[in-house]
Amino acid sequence: MGMDEDDLSLALDQPLTTPSAKGTGKKGIPYDELDANIVRLVQALNRYPGVMTVGSCGGHETITNPSQWRAGTWYVKFTLPSGKFGWYLLEHLAWVVNEDYRGSGRNVILLPTSAPPYLNTVGQCLYFVIEGYGGENPDELAEFLDATRKYLTKKRR
Repeated sequence: MGMDEDDLSLALDQPLTTPSAKGTGKKGIPYDELDANIVRLVQALNRYPGVMTVGSCGGHETITNPSQWRAGTWYVKFTLPSGKFGWYLLEHLAWVVNEDYRGSGRNVILLPTSAPPYLNTVGQCLYFVIEGYGGENPDELAEFLDATRKYLTKKRR
């Protein structure tokens, strides 16, 4: 069973409890294996309760595999919990990234993405991705996410 609105305040006050391994963060992310310029953004997203990053690329001058993006572009792919709590997270991140940050003229966007559900496990294919273009600096978005995370609060009554 997923978290609901009554769990939101409690979740925001709890430390992340996923076991960590050497060289990884609290959620087990191998930060030392990521593209250096994307690490702060991956960390900023993982500081949100319930967010779990699952892929990223900081951009490369020379592309050596299909998951790499060209220099000056980047992405971070993540999951959210299902249910009301995940909906609150998505609502917050959509406002922060697409409306506030992108709305100020930044070359970033948050989008849903999915593998073909009919070829995979239905209900487990949906991911979200934040993409940056045109030399956008992912560290600046990381700072903005950290500054606006405090606005993720229990809904007003």
